[in-house]
Amino acid sequence: MADTADRGLSRRVGTVGVYTTGSDLEAVQQARALAGRVTVAGQSGRRAVAALAVAGDLYGVDLDPAVYLARGVVPAQTTLFDLDEEAWQCDRGLPMIRSAGVHVAPRATDSLDRAFTTCVGSGTVRVVSLDGWWLHSGLHALLSRVEECEDALVFVLADCFDPLAKPGAVDGLRALVERADGRQVELLRTDLAAIGFAAAGGTWGAIGISTTTRHHGLPMGRREAQDYQDRHHSPYVFVPALLSWHRGTELGALTRFDGAGITCCDCPVCGGDDLLRFDKSWSGQVPAAVRAEAQAPSTGRRRSRRTAGMRPRRVDPGAARRGVATAHRRHVLGSVSVAVVSSSIA
Repeated sequence: MADTADRGLSRRVGTVGVYTTGSDLEAVQQARALAGRVTVAGQSGRRAVAALAVAGDLYGVDLDPAVYLARGVVPAQTTLFDLDEEAWQCDRGLPMIRSAGVHVAPRATDSLDRAFTTCVGSGTVRVVSLDGWWLHSGLHALLSRVEECEDALVFVLADCFDPLAKPGAVDGLRALVERADGRQVELLRTDLAAIGFAAAGGTWGAIGISTTTRHHGLPMGRREAQDYQDRHHSPYVFVPALLSWHRGTELGALTRFDGAGITCCDCPVCGGDDLLRFDKSWSGQVPAAVRAEAQAPSTGRRRSRRTAGMRPRRVDPGAARRGVATAHRRHVLGSVSVAVVSSSIA
């Protein structure tokens, strides 16, 4: 955390790093080399921490136990003598100890109370997984709990899709940082919102480097499942110039402005091609085999079946566009965003 008062600014500024499951130890070490610090999660994160501890190589690595991901499971942390997750971290010599974490569903005031009153050890950072509903519709009650709690806090945002998409959610997140009133407050398992969070005064924001680690994903109901199907009618494209994701059909609104200087992308997947090429939509699901071919090789270009000694097969242009869009997104978030978070936001 950098205090900006010496530069004439009144707001403290945090730092940004990487969040990953820890299933690939080499990837953890590479992310740490780029960003300086990485948070690993869950059981695979435990294994990564254990391996690094044995090797004496734990610097720049900490753990999110992520017990909140287990549906219907209430952490067994009920007394100061029942802190297994915390004890495990202490035994491995981790520099920061986080609690198991409690998930708070919409309107679940009992869970909200438990999240902020469950016993944690002295110096432990309290982990709370918040449904995005609390940021825009339950903010008053949430801020009251934050104010009453004296612990350092970690927030993980939960939703079927984007927990910050609803009006008021971003303002609610900023209010959380302000209400923490100088305490350590972190945002884990998020996307590029971590950058804004740190710039607004959050201590630490950790960007997930895979699609499953950018928020706490929740089960879908019927309506959400239909929305999920509808999302596949047009590619969801990461736009580096905006540091955000947009539907290909949304980008199409910039066609008459030649992309307005926003849609050109120089990543290896795009090679300077304009993102306006994703302004397409189709119905139905793309077969897995076609999708895989559209994404091969790692550049996202479709492999030539002639050069592979195989009979050429017709590929739906829409499927190819979707495959390249996915590869483009993976590249940008797997390397470009890691490069972004490698530097301090101060």
